[in-house]
Amino acid sequence: MKMKKQLASVLVVAVPLLIGNSYDVNAAIQDNSNELDASYVSEKNTDALFVNLFSFGKDSTITGYVSSDITDIGIEINGKDIGGIGIVPGSQTFTLPDFLVSQITSLEDNVTLVGRTAPSGEVIARQQVVMIDGTNENTGTLSPTPFLIDRMSTLTGSFTGNISTVALRINGVIHEQVDVRGNGTFSYPTTISNLEDRVDVLGYNENGVLVTSARVLLEERESYDRILSANPERLHEQAIWVTGSFSTIAESNKSIKIIVPEINGVRDYSQLEFVDSPNQNGAFDIRVTGVSQGDSIKLIGLTANSVIADVFELTGI
Repeated sequence: MKMKKQLASVLVVAVPLLIGNSYDVNAAIQDNSNELDASYVSEKNTDALFVNLFSFGKDSTITGYVSSDITDIGIEINGKDIGGIGIVPGSQTFTLPDFLVSQITSLEDNVTLVGRTAPSGEVIARQQVVMIDGTNENTGTLSPTPFLIDRMSTLTGSFTGNISTVALRINGVIHEQVDVRGNGTFSYPTTISNLEDRVDVLGYNENGVLVTSARVLLEERESYDRILSANPERLHEQAIWVTGSFSTIAESNKSIKIIVPEINGVRDYSQLEFVDSPNQNGAFDIRVTGVSQGDSIKLIGLTANSVIADVFELTGI
């Protein structure tokens, strides 16, 4: 799988920057939002200030989250202090109004929000505003599959539109880009261990411009049955045979009744296997066709109500 380094854009913060292999940007709170590519930067105390994505030409305000230490938010455009607003005591959100935001006149403007504390006025946080072109209609879409904490090491999904690479943004840090597949799917190796992480998948066009993003749903299944083992054997170039076992200790509504193969992020229900027969005693075997060397293949364990109980990633195929 080819990994690509993130491309720098024209957006930079007008303060000293720390160069690194990844960079901090605001962690979006809105689902299925878009954003523009950003430079390799480390902002000052990004845990205290999170800025939502700003759609230039469409949004009239800038919103985000702040910690309790921040008493006012200022905005700098191209290094110039434009003004700011006070934060309501006890509030963890803010909205910069139109009369300040309207002074952003170009996608190439360098826009930074500054969090200060009273009464000293000390700057305790700075965060770059990541902008997209709100007039761009050809953005495409991303549809990541839910990610099960501690059970998956690869995020998969599908896409539409002009998307060439994807990357993950985890708690404000954007990681390297990975090429998408020609069949409209993607697979991204990752280790996400905290259910509270903010994770988005980002889509870039052939020019390396960030055109769309989508929130990744994180889940855990501690009280559900688990797929304990899955041993694949290749039958021929396009088919494998998998034998394995699953636990049978969960409550009925959380027990595995069906196993479905997922190939490159797409579940193939035409190849599902029912595993709820009493004589199986937690054992299963399933033939999976339409798979090639290098494909990302998972077995999805579903309950009788089609809720995901567990995911098992096949290796060594």
